[in-house]
Amino acid sequence: MAIKNLYKIILVDISMVKSNPVNKIIAFGIFLVLAIISFLIIKPFIAGIFLAILLASIFKPIYHFLNKYLNNPSVSAFLVTVLSLLVLVIFAVISLEIVANQVMSFYAYTKTTDIMAPLKAVMVKIIEIDPTQFSFLFDVALEKGTSYIINFLSNLVFQVPLILMQGIVTFFTMFYFLRDGDKILDYFKSVLPFKEEVKNRFIERFKEVTNGVIRGSIIVGILQGITAGIGFYIFGVKGAFVLTLIAILLSILPLGPWILWIPIGIDMLISGKTLSGVGLLIYGAVIITYIDNILKPYLIGSKINLSPVIIIIGMLGGAMVFGFIGLFVGPIILSYLLLFMEFYKSSIKEVI
Repeated sequence: MAIKNLYKIILVDISMVKSNPVNKIIAFGIFLVLAIISFLIIKPFIAGIFLAILLASIFKPIYHFLNKYLNNPSVSAFLVTVLSLLVLVIFAVISLEIVANQVMSFYAYTKTTDIMAPLKAVMVKIIEIDPTQFSFLFDVALEKGTSYIINFLSNLVFQVPLILMQGIVTFFTMFYFLRDGDKILDYFKSVLPFKEEVKNRFIERFKEVTNGVIRGSIIVGILQGITAGIGFYIFGVKGAFVLTLIAILLSILPLGPWILWIPIGIDMLISGKTLSGVGLLIYGAVIITYIDNILKPYLIGSKINLSPVIIIIGMLGGAMVFGFIGLFVGPIILSYLLLFMEFYKSSIKEVI
């Protein structure tokens, strides 16, 4: 009898909590405070967390392939995480050294050769600016850009402890997203404010958008930039490695590496390197230009049509908020926001 009465009292108390608006406000206030404190805790490591999620999405197929043979999710996730991060670190170290050397060599080369003469001639006609003034502005911009890169590389030495902590966060986050990604997605699905059938459609669309941004923009952009870089090396372009990195960035943006290979090819023709100039222009027109048209439909199909505006704004805004990694995660975040708005608008009647 006593237990029955206690049960009734508990039920009454729960119903009062649910119905009392003051309690709801207090509960929301506690949640808000905890959310803000949690954000402050993870804020220094947001770049590492986003990098881990991005890498986990890219290397997920390799994880599934490896797990078929090992049949051990933890071991498979550990191996993929270690190998991918090891390759990334080695590439970063080698790249920084090459970039530092080539930036200095390129800067010294620009002091003796007017590499942007064709572009300057075109810009002078378009905006009707004095050639001497334009050359001065270009040289100042080049000097400041070079100084920024050198300072950035120098400051990396003082940021080694932070980089190590970011690496630890990236490692564990990537490991758990590879191993438990489906469980995380199921939990995310459970908190969506939609009916079950709408949730299923949303998750399906969520996967399509993720694949569209990662494969269609990032991976295709990287491959197109690398293809441009191969052309730079084949035809003997100075500072080919740095130009390859810039070509990758331009391909992801998506502006395209034509901004590089067309002026460089024309400059080669003007400077007397006719064979190399013609070769680079033909290579760019035939191979670099069409790599996007060939790979993108193959990797993402025809379902996803990502607006270039979303990609550009997402990359630039993401870089300002999250640093370098924001170039890649910015478009993804914007795409998720638009996706949620799309489903919320189409499903609001069902939710209500």
